Amino acid sequence: MMSTRHALLWIRNIAVVLVMGLSTVAHNAQAMQYEVWAIDQSDAATGGAKVYIYDGNQLIDSNCTAKPEIVDLAAASKATGTEGVRPHMNLFNRDHTHMAISHTASKSLLVLNAAHRRVVANLPIDAHAAFPTPDDTFIIAADIGDKLITRIRSDYKNEKYTVEDTLNLSGYGGASGTGGKTGPVCPIVTADSKHMYTTLNGGGLLVINIEDGKPMSVVDVYNTSEVAAVGCGGIQVADKVYIKSATPDPETPDHVYVFDTDDIGKHPSPGIGPRPKSIVLDNVNDSHGAIVTKPGRYVWFFNRDSNNVTVIDTSVDQVVNTIPATLTGNSSLDLAPDLADIAPNGRYAFTTTRGPNPRTANKPKYMNAAGNRPGVAAFKITEAGKNGELLCTADITSSKKDGVEQTDMHGLRVRIK
Repeated sequence: MMSTRHALLWIRNIAVVLVMGLSTVAHNAQAMQYEVWAIDQSDAATGGAKVYIYDGNQLIDSNCTAKPEIVDLAAASKATGTEGVRPHMNLFNRDHTHMAISHTASKSLLVLNAAHRRVVANLPIDAHAAFPTPDDTFIIAADIGDKLITRIRSDYKNEKYTVEDTLNLSGYGGASGTGGKTGPVCPIVTADSKHMYTTLNGGGLLVINIEDGKPMSVVDVYNTSEVAAVGCGGIQVADKVYIKSATPDPETPDHVYVFDTDDIGKHPSPGIGPRPKSIVLDNVNDSHGAIVTKPGRYVWFFNRDSNNVTVIDTSVDQVVNTIPATLTGNSSLDLAPDLADIAPNGRYAFTTTRGPNPRTANKPKYMNAAGNRPGVAAFKITEAGKNGELLCTADITSSKKDGVEQTDMHGLRVRIK
């Protein structure tokens, strides 16, 4: 018989919702112990390249003053191979026993044993993001520069990780319509582990068959008139996948595109087949992280440049609320909320908050990814997800150069223990 913990993890990662910030809740989940893992992607030389691990309940109970456990990723990776530089994205496997951490500057991928806080694989794979499939069979890595998708067979029990297949996307220039800018940005894997949606750095989107036992192949191609640049964050709710496109330019609106998984394989080339529904995000700039609230009615997108959270009602696919990322009496607080996840009790959401010297995703003209309170923020979720408020912030300021703040928090996941 499946244990309560494994039942909850199965529900969380497969049955109802998926991808880049999700959780559903079993009947006794309020007692579930969990951790919040947040990564500083600043340089090791200034004190960065670390993962901060908070006890989730202590973080809330202490009004975000709880002390985190710290794992030095640079030191751990150097001891096992290539020293990891710029740890950017971190995602757990189905059972939360292991975490994949992609490094965008060293072009390396770490796999950590989560319980032991130990690096068990140091792979020379360039990945902006690496997503463990919900069935725990593969890790899918997206390489923007080389325009590659890499499928890595993952044997977590025996700590064995083997590259099994690669797919070159350089021939899909027509998908982006931007002269061949077809670097895959974020792999959004479906709940059945058979397909993935990937946004492209020039715009457009591909759906790829990643099913076990088959070579990877592109089955759907959307161009820039159907999916605008630049997309990354995404999440699945039942049979719908929500993927955003974002820009720091206030003159260009952000969008969320809604795909029906029943339409996979029905859009073989640009303009052929059903198009995704487009939701325009007004008064929003640079949307990134995403969560789905209990029990799947609302999706939250965290917006860096506009410093707020967009709430979408999945029953009608419309924006129904905007939650400010500010505290009462502190209107100068600029968190630049980034990647996010949700507590297993469904009551709280967590997001990383950026620093004044962001290492990635920042356009100097807009300083869209820059914030003034680097660390982790906790939001209280109310009205089943239709509303919420910023509860508290945990400051992380351990990375400095000549007295200037360098801390740049980006990746964040919640781990059920």
